[in-house]
Amino acid sequence: IAAFELATSVSKLTGKACFQLKEKSDYMPLLAAAHEMMRTAAIMCDEAREIEKYNDTVIRKPHNSKQQLLTKKGLYDKET
Repeated sequence: IAAFELATSVSKLTGKACFQLKEKSDYMPLLAAAHEMMRTAAIMCDEAREIEKYNDTVIRKPHNSKQQLLTKKGLYDKET
């Protein structure tokens, strides 16, 4: 949830930086901050995914030969 909220707030910063501020000295720090916020959100997502993989709780959505989506939780579970 934290990564999602962080990523969502990036659009507010970049919107202000790109469309409201005119001076480079005003908008560049906002763009740099937004870039770092998105990078942090991506790192948080990667860490959460690694935890899920370690616990074998990642929900996987493979498809079958008829292109129907299947669902499985464990890596070696049978698709349903």
